[in-house]
Amino acid sequence: MIRILACVCLVVCLAGSTLVRSQETKPNLTGKWILNMKLSKLDWPPPPSNGRKARITVQCCEIKSGYEIIDHKESNMTITWNVVELDEQGKERQAQAITKLTTDGSETLNEIFGDKTTITGRWNNDRLIINEAHENRRFPPNIEFRTLSKDGKTMTVETYVGQVQGQPVVTMVFERSDK
Repeated sequence: MIRILACVCLVVCLAGSTLVRSQETKPNLTGKWILNMKLSKLDWPPPPSNGRKARITVQCCEIKSGYEIIDHKESNMTITWNVVELDEQGKERQAQAITKLTTDGSETLNEIFGDKTTITGRWNNDRLIINEAHENRRFPPNIEFRTLSKDGKTMTVETYVGQVQGQPVVTMVFERSDK
């Protein structure tokens, strides 16, 4: 009888610690995040690997600076991306994109820069995976991986286009702002 009671206690303790651990692995991303241009890799589209000229070139626009404001109340999240870009003539222009999603795998419909986009987000341990599919299929789907550093001060966003293989197409490194 004591063995059975000890086994039940052990199972309850292990189940409780697993539940606590799974909740700990979902970091809260709320805050203002400043894009670190020096640590980020923003080259898009990438140069062709075969040495030939790219078929599609994006002339506009180069990112000068950017930041995100994230409002995260599990499982709802709103990401507001604010950016200052330089156009072909070197003129500055500002843009903003607001993305609403849930982190439970449910689909959320957004309109980003006039394009209807379906977003799904889910946690894989402490990493948030966001899938973005464009309704008009003008653009391939994006897969984004968001990871928070252990000290909670740096967020890395790796974006793959089409499918996850090789190196991310874009890597953005953000630093948490106290302001």
